[in-house]
Amino acid sequence: RAYNSRILLLKMCEFTSLTTHLISLYKRVFSVGTHAITTYNPNTLEVTNQWPYGDICSISPVGKGQGTEFNLTFRKGSGKKSETLKFSTEHRTELLTEALNQSEKRYNCYKHHWSDSRKPVILEITPGGFDQINPATNRVLCSYDYRNIEGFVDLSDYQGGFCILYGGFSRLHLFASEQREEIIKSAIDHAGNYIGISLRIRKEPLEFEQYLNLRFGKYSTDESITSLAEFVVQKISPRHLEPVKRVLALTETCLVERDPATYNIATLKPLGEYDE
Repeated sequence: RAYNSRILLLKMCEFTSLTTHLISLYKRVFSVGTHAITTYNPNTLEVTNQWPYGDICSISPVGKGQGTEFNLTFRKGSGKKSETLKFSTEHRTELLTEALNQSEKRYNCYKHHWSDSRKPVILEITPGGFDQINPATNRVLCSYDYRNIEGFVDLSDYQGGFCILYGGFSRLHLFASEQREEIIKSAIDHAGNYIGISLRIRKEPLEFEQYLNLRFGKYSTDESITSLAEFVVQKISPRHLEPVKRVLALTETCLVERDPATYNIATLKPLGEYDE
């Protein structure tokens, strides 16, 4: 039967894959939805196959590295037999990230907050990335996709401390946990097994002082954080029950959000990431 499955990412409708089945090749539009994965005939948009997530045994890359092929294994009918189809797409990492953001392994951690305080959080390791969860509300605060992670680095003078290098400019997100090694190993395994990405931990650890100086990656320079213009705004965010006051600053390279009371940087985003 057909499932009313909302598309998780509209770009998924544009993905055309080659399906290898019975030694035949078929072009298909591969859609990742909220309830099922569906393939369509690209010429007629007729549904050719649909697999509810409960019937999917696994979806994983063929080989490691930046390849194009992946396998989809699913149960056939009500029996225990399964079948595997092979697909190929240039968008493999993005497709697998969206399709596999389910499966959970949770760890209690502390996040080093922009206010220089330690906040208790839960890190959930999924096939597609990390979810940072508020332990009081069980709400996902933010996600770190493996496809945007550059690697990991330990902190030598911060107990259980490690950083996720993220976003393409080595932004450092600092967490601490007694299970640091297990968290990193599990994430590296998930990234390789599910997304086909090889993540590594850097050999040389950082000291906490280095983290403070490099936390914004290549945008830690004075040029990137010195304001050209500033505006007092109210920020509306799922993290806050009420709008919060912020100073929104424009620099040579970034849009910077500061706390008006301390002038600490709450977040920073390169101007190139904003659409015109």
